[in-house]
Amino acid sequence: MNYWLMRAGKGGIAKDFCIQQGVIAMDWNQGDMSSLPDDLEAFKEVYCKAHKVESDGEVNANAATNHRFVYRMQNGDWVALSNGKEYC
Repeated sequence: MNYWLMRAGKGGIAKDFCIQQGVIAMDWNQGDMSSLPDDLEAFKEVYCKAHKVESDGEVNANAATNHRFVYRMQNGDWVALSNGKEYC
């Protein structure tokens, strides 16, 4: 079992929904990433195609976040949701 910290949308907009439904979700406007291989480079490529990239660090951090969501998070893991100011 792992523990994760995620934002629940900008300003925590999805926090109540996630808690009530017992789910987590990500929306990076990149399409369905579940068919990507377990390869960080594939996630970097998709990220770069979908977003205006400011730096390599941005690509590395955000692609790694998406990769962990698809390939490392598992049912039964614990998730703390943050809206940037509070945790629940």
